[in-house]
Amino acid sequence: MTAHVCGAFTGTKLTACCACCGEATYDILETIATGPRAGEAGRVGLMLESGTQVEVMLSDGSVCHVDLCVDCATALRPEHLLALWDLNVRRTDELCRFAGRRESQRRAQVRHAARLWPVGVTRWRRQDRELVGVVPDGLVVDRRRPHATPATVVEDPAAPSAAAGEVAGAGLAVAPPAAPAQPGGDRAHPVANGATP
Repeated sequence: MTAHVCGAFTGTKLTACCACCGEATYDILETIATGPRAGEAGRVGLMLESGTQVEVMLSDGSVCHVDLCVDCATALRPEHLLALWDLNVRRTDELCRFAGRRESQRRAQVRHAARLWPVGVTRWRRQDRELVGVVPDGLVVDRRRPHATPATVVEDPAAPSAAAGEVAGAGLAVAPPAAPAQPGGDRAHPVANGATP
């Protein structure tokens, strides 16, 4: 068995489990007995103390909620977000196949997801058992999230040297985030084009 590596997202995304390591993040009350999803959670209870829900903002302004254990969520880095989103696209394809969608419907749904890319993490949420029924799903901001690190500041090599009359710091720029590997990549994504993961 291969050792788990945070941020790799090479496995299968399972219901009520961490998308990274596969550990349960919710009380699993009942599992599916037969079919292609046998052994996966069929009925789910409340979130476990070891779980958190990470909210990821997407390129169109919408958000995606991903269940992770606290350890994997803490290890999540911006460079891991594309692999995380690719896992989500593969899961969308898998669920469309399980649901018996027509091929055209499956391809359209997967292509729609593949056109987007993650921009960043906006917040973590946890389920407060005492607030279930008081606030939607009992979800509150998870204060276990480590403080975000400030943006990397780099010196612009094309900027002129500081001379008399120039504004101090004019040669500094915030490093832009890495460009997505396939921006608008609905045509390039192998799953969107019918490949079986």
